[in-house]
Amino acid sequence: MKTLFSGRILPLFILISCGQPPAVVSEEPKIKQVSTFDVALDRETQSKLESQFDAVLNPQNLDDWMKHMSSKPHHVGSPWSKKNAEFIAQKFESWGFETEIETFEHDTRYKIRNSLLETELVSTITNALPFGAEVSVLMSNDSLFPTDTTWEQLGIFRDSLAARGLLNESDSLYILRKCSDISPDSGLVYIFNVMTDFSECFDGLPYIVKYTASGTDTIISYVDTLFKFSLPNPESYYGADDSTGYPEGMVAVPGFGVYASTIDTSQIFLLTDYGSHYTMPRFHLPGTDSIGVFISVEDYLEISSFITFRLSSSGAFGAVNPELIITYPNGGQTLYTDQTYEILWSVGGESEEKVDLYYSTTGDSATYKSANCVLTDNWTEIESGLSNLGSYSWDLSTSGLSE
Repeated sequence: MKTLFSGRILPLFILISCGQPPAVVSEEPKIKQVSTFDVALDRETQSKLESQFDAVLNPQNLDDWMKHMSSKPHHVGSPWSKKNAEFIAQKFESWGFETEIETFEHDTRYKIRNSLLETELVSTITNALPFGAEVSVLMSNDSLFPTDTTWEQLGIFRDSLAARGLLNESDSLYILRKCSDISPDSGLVYIFNVMTDFSECFDGLPYIVKYTASGTDTIISYVDTLFKFSLPNPESYYGADDSTGYPEGMVAVPGFGVYASTIDTSQIFLLTDYGSHYTMPRFHLPGTDSIGVFISVEDYLEISSFITFRLSSSGAFGAVNPELIITYPNGGQTLYTDQTYEILWSVGGESEEKVDLYYSTTGDSATYKSANCVLTDNWTEIESGLSNLGSYSWDLSTSGLSE
């Protein structure tokens, strides 16, 4: 399966001339016609309807909406891109249209996650900026994440979260990369804010952990580099004595290059997981080695990429199984025994199976791997045989739990 991304759209206009057209004498039509939505309406009624419609249109709205949607970076995978989609959907809904933001189809998600062999990205780059650069695309499950994993950047990231009220001033952050260090059996790190099952852990992936003076440390997010490549340096610049009139140091011939890279299957697995996923470009400018350059509005960067997913034939054409994901409570919540809570879940695919709900207050390593997900004495039934409606009201006062 190939998906094509293009950085520039070039309109094509074709003018065809077929000689001198014959002269045409126009005549005043006997019946004046107007544009119409309903041919049964007379001219006066139709004109009145169109005038009423025109009266509710405000050109200033277009200006305000464009300023709002472009007020922050909104590349694909950015938080503002998602906000823009929600903003547009809200507008259509306010006008009376039935609106839905399409999500990743379960069938496609399932086949990629269960039969992916290799992912290759090929990018064609034309660089008309007056310098080369290293471009990285970072990925995370959170809209806020550090630009790298050094202690300095991690400290800046911690301060940013604290300023937004997402961390306490006494909290600190550190990074774990080994799954053996975050096993739920250890009881040292809480993982379920980020993953639904310990089998989803990937060795080498930087997991950002919040440390508090009391309580269990908690993984709050992950951050990794999706792919990285270098922009080609311009082929040549305009000189001081150039006769074209362009200033010295401006790009005369852009740099050009084609780059192929393989994206790790674990990263694709993360990006196709349920929940939110974000990307952020990061540019590293190495400088121009003491050579003066000229930056202008005519500079541009064009990147055209396509990505290829290679799937196993058995997985690509095999059956797709439904999946159930608990969305609340899904980790980090405190539940009180005298309250009632809505247990929420979503289902990918189609299924008429009934839903059984259980809870556990103890650790059991056999439950952390889906292949070994069996009912043990550690699990207590909440309710069974439920219709798959996506929610269940759980009254903890009748659960028998004391804390």
